[in-house]
Amino acid sequence: MQETIRLSHPTGIITGNVDLPFSKSILNRMLIIKHMYSLPLMIPITHGSPNDVIVLSKNLEKVLKPCYRGTEQLVLDVEDAGTAFRFLLSFLCFNGGLFQIKGTNRLLKRPIHDLIESLRNIGFNVSQHESNRHIYIRTDGIQDVETFSWVVSGSESSQFASALVMMAPRVGEKIRIDLTGESVSLPYLDMTISIMNKLGFSVARHQNVVLIEPFQQSKTLLHLQPEKDWSAATYFFSIAALSQKCNIRINQLTLNSLQADEKISDRQNSWGIKFTEDAGGIILQKDSAPNTHSLSQIRNYSQMPDLALTEIVTDHALKLPVKHQGLEILKHKESNRYQNILRELRKFDFESEPVFETYSDHRIAMSLSVLSLLKPVRIQNPAVVNKSFPEFWEQLKKLGFNLEQIDE
Repeated sequence: MQETIRLSHPTGIITGNVDLPFSKSILNRMLIIKHMYSLPLMIPITHGSPNDVIVLSKNLEKVLKPCYRGTEQLVLDVEDAGTAFRFLLSFLCFNGGLFQIKGTNRLLKRPIHDLIESLRNIGFNVSQHESNRHIYIRTDGIQDVETFSWVVSGSESSQFASALVMMAPRVGEKIRIDLTGESVSLPYLDMTISIMNKLGFSVARHQNVVLIEPFQQSKTLLHLQPEKDWSAATYFFSIAALSQKCNIRINQLTLNSLQADEKISDRQNSWGIKFTEDAGGIILQKDSAPNTHSLSQIRNYSQMPDLALTEIVTDHALKLPVKHQGLEILKHKESNRYQNILRELRKFDFESEPVFETYSDHRIAMSLSVLSLLKPVRIQNPAVVNKSFPEFWEQLKKLGFNLEQIDE
């Protein structure tokens, strides 16, 4: 029997404090860098951390156990964690050993071929099985590197480039990486570069070329404070927009972030909300009715895809005439996001208490949940939010949402 919850709000008046997880994008990069370069970085991982981060951490610990000698095949399960899949693949090639990577059927159908091709061209023995789509790796680590000029496609995911950038200083030579194709999600590559430079590495991007200097232990800084997750924060901006009245403090969230999803703040005027920052975080308030005169009529998500669902749902609920573009990338996510969100929004338009399918996709579940401010909704498979925000439903309860378990 599939778990379902019924979600509603009695008044539409929202007050309270919310706590966000740390950015999984930042934590995953810190984990890879910490273990590749043996840096004593403090990385906050708890039972409330995003499952993606926990999956990557457990697999890295398994690879780096003293008992693993690299002569027998080690099987690693990355479940549905796309970032862990791509980053771990590169890490294993440069670390050396004999590995098999498996995951969910959906994950293994997501883009990975271009990264495999890049790793092969660098000199690594990597293959993907035709039937089960598992990845097989047999390498001697950096000894296999045959060239210092690398090429990787950026047209499906910036994580391919990020994965290589994080490995490059290990080689001991200056590395040049050329990005091919029309690059998407470049702010995430820039996040990788910023994190590395803050830790004392030397990395620079000039348009479609990234230059990386060799790793020097003496120059490395050993402290980096991870940020609270702006992707998680976007749902509370949406709640503020759909509320009758609100005063929400998002604890420890800061502006001037490394994260692309801070761009949600551009919507404050068109959504009729305002926010202020103080020492404790960001305060969201309902300011006015939605302001169509302040609208940017076109929003392109090719560089900030995780914002798309939040904005599409909110604009739909507010009946704002925004054109959403750059959505092709969404078909490569945990589900075919744009197709699926349109299907669920049709239910919202025509059903008194819609039952939303979540397609095993955390962002579909969280983006649709805000519609419970307008009418009761049901969310199937609510545990899917564990991928990025395990405490999401608890945070909604703190804001006065009613949450009931439903037997279906």
